[in-house]
Amino acid sequence: MHHFRLYFLDPDGRILRAENYSGDNDASAVAEAIRQDHPGYVEIWQGTRRAASINPDTGQVAHGALGKTLSVRSSMHGLS
Repeated sequence: MHHFRLYFLDPDGRILRAENYSGDNDASAVAEAIRQDHPGYVEIWQGTRRAASINPDTGQVAHGALGKTLSVRSSMHGLS
């Protein structure tokens, strides 16, 4: 198990709330953040490493420091 911190941000980038999450990998932490159905940006950290960030406007997940993106729009907020 890996420990992650999920940061739920307001439109100005301030932390509204943070939650601890333990899971198998980055993908499971992203899935948990999406399940939370937060309408704003989410950053997922594992220690000092940014594992991913979620942009609700574009439905994209940027993975790690390189910012490799994946669209998850169909999974977020019931969008198709």
